[in-house]
Amino acid sequence: MAYKKNIIVHYKKTFDTKEKVDLFFFNWNIMMLSTTEEEFLRLFDNLNEDFRDYPKLLEYVNDTWIAKYKEKFVACWTDTIHVGNTSTNKYAFTISCKF
Repeated sequence: MAYKKNIIVHYKKTFDTKEKVDLFFFNWNIMMLSTTEEEFLRLFDNLNEDFRDYPKLLEYVNDTWIAKYKEKFVACWTDTIHVGNTSTNKYAFTISCKF
């Protein structure tokens, strides 16, 4: 989760409270678990609306992470690429194929 660490390093001081930080990452994590592109876009819009008071944070997140890398860490794209297999362990994948 390099993106989370990176966002915290750059924007932790932007948030008023720890609760806002937690709420942002809760919403972010839900968005990352989107199973369809439509769900992702809806949650992406919600995140932008919910945190509209933090325009520099949203610009950074959108330009640095979402626009460039969403296909690498959002479930609706990664699960498609991996055909449902999210394990990088070849042994675990081999065993799961036997059952």
